[in-house]
Amino acid sequence: MKRFKLFFVLLILVLVSLTFSQAQIKINIPLPPVLKNIIITPKPTQFDVDIWMDKPEGSTYNFGEAAYFYFKTNKDAYVAIYEIRPTGEMVLLFPNKYESNNYVQANKTYRVPSVGASYYFKVAPPSGKYYIQIVASTKSFPLMAQFKQMSLQFTFPKISDNAQSFIEGKLNLELESVEEWSSDMTYFYAGTTAQTGKVTFKSSPSGAKIYLDGAYIGNTPKNNVTVDAGTHTITYYLAGYEPYTKTLDVQANKSYVVYASLKTEKATVRFESIPPGAGIYIDGSYLGSTPKDVKVTPGVHGYEIKKSGYQTKVGTFSVNAGDYKVITVTLSTNNGVVVFESVPSNAKVYVNGSYKGTTPETETLTAGTYSYRIELEGYVPAEGSFTLLPGETKNINVTLTPVQQNPTVNFNSTPDGAQVFLDGVYVGNTPVGLETTAGYHEYQMYLSGYPMKSGNFTVEMGETKEINVVFVPQINKGWITVTSEPTGAMVFINGELKGVTPLSGYEVAPGVYEVVLLKPGYKVYIKAITVDPGETEEINAVLTSF
Repeated sequence: MKRFKLFFVLLILVLVSLTFSQAQIKINIPLPPVLKNIIITPKPTQFDVDIWMDKPEGSTYNFGEAAYFYFKTNKDAYVAIYEIRPTGEMVLLFPNKYESNNYVQANKTYRVPSVGASYYFKVAPPSGKYYIQIVASTKSFPLMAQFKQMSLQFTFPKISDNAQSFIEGKLNLELESVEEWSSDMTYFYAGTTAQTGKVTFKSSPSGAKIYLDGAYIGNTPKNNVTVDAGTHTITYYLAGYEPYTKTLDVQANKSYVVYASLKTEKATVRFESIPPGAGIYIDGSYLGSTPKDVKVTPGVHGYEIKKSGYQTKVGTFSVNAGDYKVITVTLSTNNGVVVFESVPSNAKVYVNGSYKGTTPETETLTAGTYSYRIELEGYVPAEGSFTLLPGETKNINVTLTPVQQNPTVNFNSTPDGAQVFLDGVYVGNTPVGLETTAGYHEYQMYLSGYPMKSGNFTVEMGETKEINVVFVPQINKGWITVTSEPTGAMVFINGELKGVTPLSGYEVAPGVYEVVLLKPGYKVYIKAITVDPGETEEINAVLTSF
């Protein structure tokens, strides 16, 4: 029976007459896999795969009974076969350590285990319903390669403790990107007999293909089909109509009717734009942003593609039911670029009265006419207007005229009272401010009990310069901190033992020191350091063992 989803079944391996003990281990998972969450029912394709057992589907196997399964593809393909146990566990059955070649030939029937193989399968507890799933692809994909690698490392490796989580979260997602793949499923009962109900399948219009748990079973109408008790997923396909899917809980000895009034299939239109991220409007309604697949009813529709800073694209298209159409538009920018530069630079730029930054400043603006103002303290502002066209880059360069005002410099110190010399001339004690000339200047500041401070600065016309100095008292000592890995090394400073690591904040006079670390079983560590006044020199040593 044909299946298009990912399932799994419990089978216990026996090598010749030795039971494979690992398969006897029971994992306590309270809930079985949810069938509707592990079924894929794709539209029919040209690539097909079938799997069946040595008994009819849904048969009961007694504990200890040998079991075989068979499969066939209609194209050369890579295959993987798994089981899904009632506990929800997934175990890889093929490929395996004994039969590792999973690239099979088209239209050839394979048996697992193969005839003459050195192993066989034997059904074992617990009782319940089990699924066997085969997945086939004409080209390998990462998970298929991973299954092959697992089969080489382990006899029958467990893929997951939770089939539903693995299939929904990993396998289904990866299959979405596989170009050509198919799957099939069969099932059996171990140590128990199936209970069944009856289901009648109908649709309007009739003739829809019926997929029961991913398996094609015929076309509507189809009456009184025997179905195992439990949860099932039913899908109808009819060309020109949207697929219909329903979950049905079948109880033993009861009858059900699954009826669907099929809706006319919509068309799919994929909108793409350069650049992406444009709004999609169809018949005036916003439906998302590019790139995106949009479902529409058959017929003629109008569209608009809008993006801020670009000209809107307008058009129409016509689609039939089931069509897939791609509409790609290249948006023309509605913006231009204006570059503001000034001499001197760092002037503030205002466009239509709004602050934009300091020169040099590049702005992207919608095409139009704008006013600008460029201003810098101590200079006469430059003003004007410009017109920007779509796609245009405009340069606005101005040379600012200085306002004739002498610059000011303010000297401050902590603590106050320092003598200030500007360009070699005494100008007062801090805090002190004075006017000076534009250009380069040098200064010295003296405060009793502190080292002299000096520096230079450049000042422009109209500028106010702040010189702030913090005097730090002369310190005639420093510190040494030594750590080691491992700890406990003896620390010698200039040949004298000062302690063991970690040694923190050992006070010394400023100068040059030789630090030696000794620890039994480790090589001698030696480092020369210079300790500056008021500074802490740190040594972080990693000792090397003999």
